[in-house]
Amino acid sequence: MTRDLTTGQPYVLHRSCETDPEVQIDLGSFLVLFRGPERDDLLELIASLLPEDEQSTQDGANVVRPPRFMSRWMPARQV
Repeated sequence: MTRDLTTGQPYVLHRSCETDPEVQIDLGSFLVLFRGPERDDLLELIASLLPEDEQSTQDGANVVRPPRFMSRWMPARQV
């Protein structure tokens, strides 16, 4: 994922296999049209960029929990 420096819009550079050309797809279209590990990895990356909403203290050390991330494009995971 990257950003157009002129418009600021995010997009994905995607290549389905090594012999195919790389294509530029806007972020929303990629999330809607694609399924599989690349899309899941991108959603996890986006979730990692969200601010932490909770921190807990355990034995005097700060333990940061992973962000709770809900997406209409990613099925809910059972914990």
